[in-house]
Amino acid sequence: MIGEHPWLLIVDGDLELSSTLAEVFRIQGYWARVCNRGEEALSLLLDGLTPNLMLLDMHVAGLDGWELAHELRRAGIVVRTLVMTADDNPAVCAQEVGAAGYLAKPFGPTELFRQVESLLASPPHAA
Repeated sequence: MIGEHPWLLIVDGDLELSSTLAEVFRIQGYWARVCNRGEEALSLLLDGLTPNLMLLDMHVAGLDGWELAHELRRAGIVVRTLVMTADDNPAVCAQEVGAAGYLAKPFGPTELFRQVESLLASPPHAA
């Protein structure tokens, strides 16, 4: 958390979607940071900035979601993650990266907020 606000890291290559999500979350009282490339997210996380929840697109540019998750595990960094993907089987994607949950793209705002609130309210788990 940053102050009293949960911190979300949105890792998605779709600039319009990620910017919109960040703005909507900010309006709802979250602190949100957008990374449009996997390397950018990895750099932040390696620098010790740990969000309450990372929203991860599996097909983000550069390091994709699988590679990012692998690099985080290799560095011993555990981040609660919500996978967002258009893959045919989002549950498998989430399992492969040790995510706490997943959403199939496209998703609606109600579904997204329900997932985020649920994950933030639950105890973290190790990937």
